[in-house]
Amino acid sequence: MNPMTTVLYPLPLAYTAAGHPESLTHYVLRLSRAHCVTPAVLIRQLFGHYLPKPYLEIGYDKAIPYGAAINGRGVVAADWVRIISSLTSQRNLSAATLIGWAPVIPVRGLVAPHRRWCVRCYQSSHSIPYDPLYWTVAQVTTCAIHQTTLLDNCPACHAFQSWLPTSGVTEICHQCGTSLYTATPDTHPSSHDQWVTVTVAEALRNPPRVAAPLVLAQRLRESIEQLNHGIAAHFAHDLGYPKNTVAGWLGGGHQPTLEAVLRM
Repeated sequence: MNPMTTVLYPLPLAYTAAGHPESLTHYVLRLSRAHCVTPAVLIRQLFGHYLPKPYLEIGYDKAIPYGAAINGRGVVAADWVRIISSLTSQRNLSAATLIGWAPVIPVRGLVAPHRRWCVRCYQSSHSIPYDPLYWTVAQVTTCAIHQTTLLDNCPACHAFQSWLPTSGVTEICHQCGTSLYTATPDTHPSSHDQWVTVTVAEALRNPPRVAAPLVLAQRLRESIEQLNHGIAAHFAHDLGYPKNTVAGWLGGGHQPTLEAVLRM
């Protein structure tokens, strides 16, 4: 057998015009479309064969409830990167997830549970639209390109949408069939929301490289020394967190959430 032969098409990971990597769920959508099957068929008939795990045993018409976790930094994301990489021979798929943040950012509250999208990105005719990875981060609420608020529900019935719809169709609401790309987004998000988006998006342009917890703890001590004369309780008060929580960060035993990192 040709060593370059792959089970699935070796689709390269896609990047937006601004260089932001697509999410792994969007990569799976493109992969299923390339093979003219729905994501449910691809997952049930192929992924489950190579990676027999209970959460891959889905029905053909059932929602995929763990779609958010595929883009995350936990076991599900690691499983999907491993199996899809082996089937496509693409070795950089971890860049489509938040796995690089696993050493320091806890999983709780990190990934948005439902799909979000920028109407302007999908209305643009200048490039093929992708769901970039930074849209999956819960703290991100705007598009870095158009500075508009991301939408997360149907404009007609307000139903939330899955990151990985079973049918593979992302253009219309799975509940009522309304087009999701005709709504008018908020074009005046706050400067803070825009800053959060740019900060996260830039951090995810390349596979994240983050410091180990003890290194972060040392940097946190240096910040407290500089800003609060070494008094951790004052720093905790200014940050809006209990002093015991900050003490846990300083000891390296607990990880600050992404929200806490952004506040810092």
